[in-house]
Amino acid sequence: MIDYDDGTIKVRKSIKSDVKHIADNMRESDRAEIWASNHLLPFDAISTGLENSVFCRTIVNGHPIAMFGICPHSIVGVSANIWLLGTPDIDKIKTVFLRHCEEYVEVMLEYYGHLSNYVDVRNEKSIRWLKFLGAEFKDPEPFGPEGLMFQHFSFTKEK
Repeated sequence: MIDYDDGTIKVRKSIKSDVKHIADNMRESDRAEIWASNHLLPFDAISTGLENSVFCRTIVNGHPIAMFGICPHSIVGVSANIWLLGTPDIDKIKTVFLRHCEEYVEVMLEYYGHLSNYVDVRNEKSIRWLKFLGAEFKDPEPFGPEGLMFQHFSFTKEK
């Protein structure tokens, strides 16, 4: 499954015009995380994700509410960074969102057998969601320009 449309909620290939709405309305937890990890502003973080992803999708519920994707570590590698940035409106579709997340992780694992990234330890909602999806976590460690605590997480394709 790559695209989804139930008549109200859609998941489709991301386009440049999706960036501004998500950036302008980004969840505070995502804003704090991208600033702490890379000192990026929302528009820059989402634009970079869109430009560097080999797989990038936008969740739409009347308007773009989240974007996610995978950015390869290298051209010939087997691993990539997995990411998702969204607006508070993602909570309005929590049931549908949670029902399909695992399928999209499986699709992205077809591109790269190992997906990983860091999550700000203050972002408890995202950590619960990642655990629900089966992510494996390492112990918290200082990360980013300010050395705040983050946890490395990963997904690995089952053989």
